[in-house]
Amino acid sequence: MKILIISDIHSNYTALKAVISREAPFDFVICAGDLVFGGAQPNEVVSTLSEVDGYFVLGNHDIEMIRFHQSSQFWSEGYQALLEEINMSDVFLTWLEWEHHQLTPESLSFLESLPLSRSVQTLQMNIRLCHGHDWSVRLMPNSTADDFQSVCALYEEPVIISGHTHTQFRQAVGGKVFVNPGTVGGDYRLGHSNACYAVIQEGVLSLKHAPYDVDEFCQHLANVPLPDEYSNKIQQATRYGQPWPGFEFLDYTHLLEFGVY
Repeated sequence: MKILIISDIHSNYTALKAVISREAPFDFVICAGDLVFGGAQPNEVVSTLSEVDGYFVLGNHDIEMIRFHQSSQFWSEGYQALLEEINMSDVFLTWLEWEHHQLTPESLSFLESLPLSRSVQTLQMNIRLCHGHDWSVRLMPNSTADDFQSVCALYEEPVIISGHTHTQFRQAVGGKVFVNPGTVGGDYRLGHSNACYAVIQEGVLSLKHAPYDVDEFCQHLANVPLPDEYSNKIQQATRYGQPWPGFEFLDYTHLLEFGVY
């Protein structure tokens, strides 16, 4: 049996296609959330994954999309404050509105059907699947043992699969195994734009990455009605594996010393 583990696609259908093409055939998908926001093809991503056998949970950006659709408060106070601090609030709102208009009722219904967290039992493995955005810590490969232990206490399952931080790692702490497959959407934070993911095959979990057509992604991104200056900077950041303008503080290249791709 072969299981594809993905997270943080962020509307990057070009990267998702590359991963699926590289790893097909597989039996089912485990997805740790953030299907939408940050790319140009949200409906292609959601509709494709909705037709795949698998286990899915919501990420924070999926929740924002659902709340926006339901005309409720979609950004947390903290995130709103961050966007205002770096002068990104209007840009991100425009982007969110545009992506919302791309989603069909069927795709929105699929997102609304997803849980925040779920238990997955397969291959004699008992897995807790969640995005990880609602923890009190942001787990990274250099996080302290106490940070990992604080998450250990939340779940009974011995394997915890999460996303959110876009940083690919596998770590055993407190009798549990933590797996973050990284971001399919492009791990620019680590100085490259490859799609990151994981595979369980014959009971062995492998962390993987795959190149995708960044030029194709940028061509689609140009369709998003963002200010030209900002759109050009995002395309450049994606091509050269750099944090997006305004988010330079999310440069995680220092984590490479911990064996993170």
